[in-house]
Amino acid sequence: MGLTADLLRSGWLWTTMIYLVACLVLGGSSAGGAIANALLQFGGLLIIVSALVLPRRSALPGEARIGLLLGLAAVAIALVQLVPLPWSIWTGFAGRGMIADSLTALGAGQPAMPISLSVDRTIASLLGFIPPLAMLSLGLRLDQPERRLALLVLIACVALSSIVGLLQITGAAQALYFYETTNYGRSVGFFANANHQATLLVMTLPLIAASIPPSDGSKPWWRPSNAVTLWLYAATALMALCAVATQSLAALGLVVVAGVGSAIILLTGRERVGGSRSSLIAGSLVLCVAMLGAGLYAMQQLAVNAEIGAMPGTRLDFYRNTLNAIGHFGLLGSGLGTFVDVYPAFQPATEFSRTYVNHAHNDILELVLETGLAGAILLLAAAWWFGRRSLDALRTTGGEGQLARGAALAIVVVLLHSMVDYPLRTSAIAGISGLLIALLCRPIVSAYRSADSGEA
Repeated sequence: MGLTADLLRSGWLWTTMIYLVACLVLGGSSAGGAIANALLQFGGLLIIVSALVLPRRSALPGEARIGLLLGLAAVAIALVQLVPLPWSIWTGFAGRGMIADSLTALGAGQPAMPISLSVDRTIASLLGFIPPLAMLSLGLRLDQPERRLALLVLIACVALSSIVGLLQITGAAQALYFYETTNYGRSVGFFANANHQATLLVMTLPLIAASIPPSDGSKPWWRPSNAVTLWLYAATALMALCAVATQSLAALGLVVVAGVGSAIILLTGRERVGGSRSSLIAGSLVLCVAMLGAGLYAMQQLAVNAEIGAMPGTRLDFYRNTLNAIGHFGLLGSGLGTFVDVYPAFQPATEFSRTYVNHAHNDILELVLETGLAGAILLLAAAWWFGRRSLDALRTTGGEGQLARGAALAIVVVLLHSMVDYPLRTSAIAGISGLLIALLCRPIVSAYRSADSGEA
C-alpha cells in the first residue's frame, strides 16, 4: 500500500479511524442509543472545533467549500426554526391555527412561539448533524493514501458487523443484539434495524471495488496478487451474502445496483487491477449474476413469509398521509424532527389503532414536511452539487478518481434506500456518508504537504 511511518503518525488520520469506528459501533440506532449518540456528538463537536481552530496552510477547494456551506445552511434552517416569534406573526403561519386555539383554551396567553412545533426534537435533530459534519471535516484533511487506509478500516468494521449479524440469526447469540428495541431473529449487526445493516453492507460493496490495490498486470484480475486483494474479494462475498440475510426488501434491489456499479468501477479502473478487458467483463458478469441470483432467492423466501405484500401498501399509506401533512403546514414546515408529533393528526383512524409511525420512510418527504420550502430548495442544491461532483469523479483518472467513483455509488445506494426508509437517521450511516462526501472533494492537505516538501 506504500504506507509510511509519517502517514501512520498523522493525528488527523488516527482521529478519523477512531471516530469512524466509534460511529459504526455506537451509532446504530437513532432513538435507542441516547448515551452513545451523545458521546458521538460530543466527540464530533470537539473535532469540528479543532478543524476550525487549528491552522492550515491551504484554502479549502471550491467544491469542498460549497459542500460545507450546504451543511451550514441545513444547520441555519434548524436554528431559525428555534427563534421565538411574536404571537401575531406565529398564528399566521400555516398549520398553527388549531394549536393556537388549544393554547388559548388552556389559558396559556399569547406567548412568543418558534416555527418548530417541538423545540426539543428540533434540537435533537440539530445535534444529529454533528457526526457527518465531523467526518466531513476529517475526510477533507486526509490525502489519498490516508483516505484509502480509512476505507480499509471501514471495510474491516463492516465485515465484523457482518459476522455479528450471522451469529445473531443462528438464534444462539441473543447477547449480541446491541439494542433492546431491535429486530430479534434477524441479522442487524451493530444496528437496531436490519434495514440499516443492509444499507451498510450494500454501500460498502463499491467501496471495496474502489479499494482494490494496483496490480502489475501479469495475472488476471480475479487472481489475488497480495493479501489485501484476497481479503477484499472475501469481504465482497461475505457482505453480499449478509445483505441478503438481513431479509431487507430494499437490499435485494440495491445489492444488484451496487454489484453492477462495482463492476463498472473495476472496468473503469482496469489499468489498476490488470488483466484484459474480456476478463474483466466476464468476471463482472459472474459477480452480477451471482448477486441477482441471491436476490431472487431471498425474494422467494420473503414471499413465503408474506412480507412482500404487506410492506409496499404500508409505505404508500405513509407517503399519502405525509403529503397531506405537507400541504397543511405550507411553506415553513412543522419543524425539524417533529414528524412523529404531527403525523398522527393525518393518520386515518383505521391505521392509527394498528400502526405506530416514527418516520415517513421517505426522507425527502419527511424533510420537506419538517423544513418546508427552504428545505426543498436546499435538497435541490445538494442534488446539484452531488451530480456535479459525481460527473467529475467519472472524468478523474487514477486512484483519486477510483475512490471518488466508489464514494459516489455508495452515496447513491444510501439515497435510494432513503426513498423507502431512514438510514441517514443513524449516526453510523450519517457519519460514513460525511466521509464519502469528503472523498468527492480534493484533499486540503496536498497543497501544504507539497509546500513542506519544497521547503525541505
